[in-house]
Amino acid sequence: MATNVCSTSRSIGLGVNGAGDSWTWAASVHGREEGDDTDGDEGYGAGARLTWAPWQEKTRVLHLGAAAAWEDPNDNDVRFRARPESHQTSTRLVNTSNIPEPDTFVRYGVEAATVLGPFSLQGEYMGVNAQSDQVSDPDFTGWYAYGSWFITGESRKYKGGKFGRVTPKGTVGKGGIGAWELAVRYSSIDLDDADTQGGEEDNVTVGVNWYATKYVRFMANYIYADADPFTTESTLDVDPNEDDDNPNIFQLRAQIDF
Repeated sequence: MATNVCSTSRSIGLGVNGAGDSWTWAASVHGREEGDDTDGDEGYGAGARLTWAPWQEKTRVLHLGAAAAWEDPNDNDVRFRARPESHQTSTRLVNTSNIPEPDTFVRYGVEAATVLGPFSLQGEYMGVNAQSDQVSDPDFTGWYAYGSWFITGESRKYKGGKFGRVTPKGTVGKGGIGAWELAVRYSSIDLDDADTQGGEEDNVTVGVNWYATKYVRFMANYIYADADPFTTESTLDVDPNEDDDNPNIFQLRAQIDF
């Protein structure tokens, strides 16, 4: 949820990046699409990210990073919302609705991850400071912590500030059973601040990943969402007679990477 709310979404722009033995950097300028039923022109923004890996071996990694972005919506609508970490629903249990007369806003985040053989831990803390000419400037924050264990002994691959494909020790079809990974994540988002009340939500996700080959993966996730929404039922687009503040979600996914 934190990345949905606090990170910059896909935009057309121009970016540059570079890297050293243990660090990477990237910067960009980009546009923001015009909002619906607004008089504003296309907005614009700029962002940057730095990462550092003080040690990175084949099966042992420590990664640290920070990122920030500044955006001007140029009189277009701005709102912050998130699905309950499932795109099988259009319901957003947390939703600020449109912030009146938005000025500029700043996104920021810090990140850390480590790999210790078959075990890995990862987390991010992110926020948005939004400025408005009509209401008190709200600050929204979110974070998550994620851990995984490859019971078949593999390790997450890391290079250039990001994680890559997992290579099973034994590939399906060649006498192996693939790579099996157990994972758990706790995530939280808070969209209540100052005059803006968008709700709060905490999710727990338990997952199983099966990497049949280097390029084929199957995933199963169970998500329990505990939400305290502030928005109206019409905004949530749910049946007011149903208890959708605490949904249980189970989903499967098959993926071919090429």
